[in-house]
Amino acid sequence: MRANAHRFIRDEEQAGRDASWEDVAEAVGKAHGRKLSAKRIERLTNTPTVVSGDALVGDGEQTLWDIETPLTESPEDILVIKDEAENRGAQIRQALASLSPQETLIVEHRLTCNPKKKTSLKTLAGLLNVPQSQVSRMEKALIARLRVLLA
Repeated sequence: MRANAHRFIRDEEQAGRDASWEDVAEAVGKAHGRKLSAKRIERLTNTPTVVSGDALVGDGEQTLWDIETPLTESPEDILVIKDEAENRGAQIRQALASLSPQETLIVEHRLTCNPKKKTSLKTLAGLLNVPQSQVSRMEKALIARLRVLLA
């Protein structure tokens, strides 16, 4: 009954007509040989259904099981990507561990992904007790060094 109601509604929409619940009830009732109320058809069509993987979809020639959702990567590729990410993480940890305390402070205060937490050169110069120009040079040299270490 539900499928007939949905089919009738779809056919009416495709024909450019707006079917009332009374129209749907009449058509479905004829198909099933009984009189149905518009309220019952409305409830029936608006009630969520549990769908089987064997249910026909689309033009009725395929089941849900037949529809393939291709993976962008094979399971092997996913494992390789995960392994590469773990290796990259280890490489980053190793590079950060090799930094001096001053360089670590620069990374923490200047090379942050959060712009709200980025410390000004003036503030960092005060923390390191060096001129701003030196902090700027140290930051540039540190970025170049990290690029080499992480290449």
